[in-house]
Amino acid sequence: MIRNTCNYLESDILNATNRFVVFSSSCNMIDYLTYNKDYYSFFYDHGFVVDEKGDVSAQIRKYLLNFMYTQVISVKPFVSNRVTELKTKLNWDRYYWVGIQIRSGHTSVDSYFDFFLTKDDIKYFFVRARELTEQAKQKQSKPVKWYLTCDNNRIRNELLKEYGDVIASSECQSSHSLADMYSDEETDGMMCTLVDGYLMGSTDVAVITGRSTYGIWATNMNMHQKRYQVLKGAWKEYKRKGK
Repeated sequence: MIRNTCNYLESDILNATNRFVVFSSSCNMIDYLTYNKDYYSFFYDHGFVVDEKGDVSAQIRKYLLNFMYTQVISVKPFVSNRVTELKTKLNWDRYYWVGIQIRSGHTSVDSYFDFFLTKDDIKYFFVRARELTEQAKQKQSKPVKWYLTCDNNRIRNELLKEYGDVIASSECQSSHSLADMYSDEETDGMMCTLVDGYLMGSTDVAVITGRSTYGIWATNMNMHQKRYQVLKGAWKEYKRKGK
């Protein structure tokens, strides 16, 4: 069913007899389903709402994204094997992990300079990481480490140097999907991007860049993972409050 708007007929979807209904559309389908109450009875009946007193639309959105990223889209063995290798190298199970995902917008294919964050906003990720570290130390016994994924090598290397032993990274060069998604060959950049994403989804709690689809993908693979978003201007607001 190919349409150019979100004017779907609910009956087309809810009465479909196939297991999957595939849409090609400019519509943001997840948002359309999340906020259209015509679908709510279906979502209630199929376990997408677990707390009727909570934010129903937020629960539906989270379950829909998790379904898409874990059931419809599945990780290939050659990717999961690389993830396992890196986890072994990092002694993953020994630590409580705070994930930090920084989408600077400063990559070779980007036209988004300072769209996601200002340079100073990067400081706020580590304010939150320190707060989450202290909370984790009070609630569990594992030592805490931070896992960093960043779209800019220079920024990443500066942060790895600054935070020393508490922080870890894959240290490979990630690639924006615009650069590699149409390649017929396996590329190092896309492999790095996938591995970083699956590791970010494996952290215990994550601090991600607001409006970054990469951070949303990574953290919605884990239904139990708590995440906090850093929006542009976060550092300025933090300083304004006199923190």
